[in-house]
Amino acid sequence: MPHSKEFWAIYISVAISYLGVGLVAPLIAIVLSEHGENSFMVGLTGTAMFAAFTLASFPIGAATDRFGPKRILVGGLVVYGVSILLFALIKVTWLFFLVRAIEGVGGAAISVAAETMVSKLSGPHERTRRMSHYALSVGIGWALGPIAGTLLYKIRPEAP
Repeated sequence: MPHSKEFWAIYISVAISYLGVGLVAPLIAIVLSEHGENSFMVGLTGTAMFAAFTLASFPIGAATDRFGPKRILVGGLVVYGVSILLFALIKVTWLFFLVRAIEGVGGAAISVAAETMVSKLSGPHERTRRMSHYALSVGIGWALGPIAGTLLYKIRPEAP
């Protein structure tokens, strides 16, 4: 099967990035609640992430056309990874909004580039199946993230 390694790399990258989305969401709720914030504030941090994701998607699409999806995917993984690591350092509520926005930009880069790569590498008769594998990768990451996040919090609650 041509491009098999490339598809696996894409699917694993996507699953890991969406694992991160699911991982930090419950932790942010826990940490902000411990800081005295209400559920509305928790919800706004999610809005910051997805608003940045949405607004960044168009320029990232143009950058993907210009520089190629592989570079954008790697850049998105780096930005996303750094944002996840920054959550452990946050002590002030407003920084959750900034880091969630950074997370959204990284997530947009990963999604746009990965979907572009799957589409370009797939033949016309396999594209739908390959995109369903992409969607499966998203779902697996999202499903495992909250479990991993809450388990990590139980192990070490002082470092979300």
